[in-house]
Amino acid sequence: MAQQGLDAILMFHQESMYYLFGYDALNHGEFQAGILPSDGRDVTVVCCAIDKELIGGLPFVDDVVGLLDDSLDDAAQITVRTLEKMNLLDRGQRIGIELRSHALLPYYYEELRRELDGRCELRDASGLVAELRIRKSPAEIEYVRRAASAQDAGYEAAFPAIRVGNRETGVLAEVLSGMFAAGGDSPGIWPTVASGPRTLASTHSSASGRVIKEDEMVQLVLSGCSRRYQVVGVQSKWVGRPPAAVQEAYKILTEAHLIALDHIAPGLPVSEMARRANTVLELAGMWEPGQHLGFGTGIGYAPTWSDNLRIHERESRVFEPNFVFSLSYRHTLNLDSGPVAITISEPILVTEEGYEKLSRHALTLDLTA
Repeated sequence: MAQQGLDAILMFHQESMYYLFGYDALNHGEFQAGILPSDGRDVTVVCCAIDKELIGGLPFVDDVVGLLDDSLDDAAQITVRTLEKMNLLDRGQRIGIELRSHALLPYYYEELRRELDGRCELRDASGLVAELRIRKSPAEIEYVRRAASAQDAGYEAAFPAIRVGNRETGVLAEVLSGMFAAGGDSPGIWPTVASGPRTLASTHSSASGRVIKEDEMVQLVLSGCSRRYQVVGVQSKWVGRPPAAVQEAYKILTEAHLIALDHIAPGLPVSEMARRANTVLELAGMWEPGQHLGFGTGIGYAPTWSDNLRIHERESRVFEPNFVFSLSYRHTLNLDSGPVAITISEPILVTEEGYEKLSRHALTLDLTA
């Protein structure tokens, strides 16, 4: 905060609050804000009154201000009064605010901006805490490894359930049972299962009651989770014998993946890795300009599980030890039976020497692998 000239930050990301002081809740669709001054004082949290007991007593929390639905004052007014009480207004202060947060509705931002007009300078500080979260600590890596174990358990439960006559939701039930039985926690976004033409939604479709048929693709998107830390992977499996066109496209995607893996090590540019993988796809006529090849993962709450790290050619970062990300590739084919999408992805940890695959399951079309 000192480097950015901020006197305080208004946090709305649930991930920021969990990262800094362990506040874990599911109601981040309601107004709540963490106020962290730059002078060394602990956090004050403005939240639903029902959550006061949940937050009170957490480390680095100084005070909790509850919001009641039947209050004469709205959330913005109460937040401003809290800032006044903390002596953070009316003396030319600069206050950072996490504008790029799903938890900060435009309505509440406009209310805050109006209430604070002339009383402080608001500056976008969306990346202040988010950037700290990209490189994990050893303790965080332990949670990441546990998340990967839960993900693998989900795969192992899912693969036998991918069969003709079973429903996507039946596969989902096996995935969740396997992950929870292995000690995994509830992921920020539930696993997605898509079959046949529904694979065209890529990783953005939830499981439906559609019945799996012979000779079609089934796509699993699994986020293993431990203590809110996520790892994300995608397996595309063919029910039956895959057509030659599917096998060839899958082969090229995995070749691009292997090229990318060869360019992961501390100090190497993320953009260079992405460029080399994209070159493989471009030569095969499978490149989609502007498509990312993955994203950082870590603490995740709905509706997203991704960190600020993006795997594409415009990314300015270099790889650092303890970066964790999902490395992914996608291609759509027009078969005689109709269009189908192939997506593959696996979670990667950057190590001191290079990289480590966090999942023990190979990327393959074969359901027995």
